[in-house]
Amino acid sequence: MIKLKFNCEFTESSSPFTGKLSKCNRAELETPILNDNEVKCFYDEIKRGYVGRSTKGNVFIPCDSQYDFEGDVFIFFPERKEAQRIIRRGSKHNTILFTEECDQLCVMCSQPPKDIDSRWLIPLYRDAIELSDQDIDIGISGGEPTLYKEELFSLLEYFAEKRPDISFHILTNAQHFSKKDRARLIELHKALKILWGIPLYSSSAQEHDDIVKKCGAFNTLIENLFILASSGGAIELRTVLTKKNIFELPYIAKFIAKNTKFLAHWAIMNLEPIGYAKMGREELFFDYSQFFEPLANAIET
Repeated sequence: MIKLKFNCEFTESSSPFTGKLSKCNRAELETPILNDNEVKCFYDEIKRGYVGRSTKGNVFIPCDSQYDFEGDVFIFFPERKEAQRIIRRGSKHNTILFTEECDQLCVMCSQPPKDIDSRWLIPLYRDAIELSDQDIDIGISGGEPTLYKEELFSLLEYFAEKRPDISFHILTNAQHFSKKDRARLIELHKALKILWGIPLYSSSAQEHDDIVKKCGAFNTLIENLFILASSGGAIELRTVLTKKNIFELPYIAKFIAKNTKFLAHWAIMNLEPIGYAKMGREELFFDYSQFFEPLANAIET
């Protein structure tokens, strides 16, 4: 498991702030700091952690020397005494948990929803993304990010103007788009590379709705697929295999082949052994290595 949250000690109390770490030696730590988002740091072998300096005060991140934070972007929470690593320079997979709220209760959800309004974090996420290196790909996940649709669109419009080199992979249940969004989506898709990752668990509306525990979800999803596609968006359908839909997989493939030829990808995935999937493993997990035919049939289609 990649560690993203660290305990942190601060010399000053302040509101949360973002910072991009740049490694230096002990002497260089006292040289002038060029901007508010720079955090100079060096690894102290005696204290066993990174000693850092910023315009918001000094910080100390206890950790092993194996961690290389050069170029990484953190959000610092002085009141919580916590540092959260948002962007890792050495990774191609940096995903921001936009919200933990969701309007579906998928039976195999690996990130069960929480009733927590996290909109106050979005300006910090924006600052963190803006500090990232050139040509990076940013994942946005949840919960359901489009519950904060206006905030999400505004964030994307900001980067369409300021950092069009950044591409986005946004996971959404596609329940909250409308025809009124097309104009904004068209402009976003002209300026940014966006891949929308959308779950489809069955070609049957009843079965899909039963899996996501939301009546009418399938019909809304299909309608909004065409709104996204007609506005120039790239779409990745995502199907998690379970005992509930394994024999439906060939029919999903036929549905996709016939109705959604505009797709960029179809991702077929196994369960993540956390959240609801871990709790309901016996009812959900299907070992396709023991019976591969439905998956083989779907791939051939």
